Amino acid sequence: MAKVFEWACTRQWQLPSLSISHDTLDYFPNDFPTRETRLTDRHEKLTAPEYIKLRLIDFELVYLGKTTAVTQFTLIHERPDYPD
Repeated sequence: MAKVFEWACTRQWQLPSLSISHDTLDYFPNDFPTRETRLTDRHEKLTAPEYIKLRLIDFELVYLGKTTAVTQFTLIHERPDYPD
């Protein structure tokens, strides 16, 4: 749970380099061709808004192994002009 909280904080505090450090090296959502394009996108999306407010609710631990955990939660994301 601490890692999920850390991940959310890096986004809410608008820290793109720390935010992306929570991704695996081969994680390219939305068909980003490279990690660098993902970094550029994260930087823009996290630093452009005046503020970002996140809330994690309905947190559930689905699986806990020796080195892996699977969680499920609802993320409520708020920022100025964010079309949800």
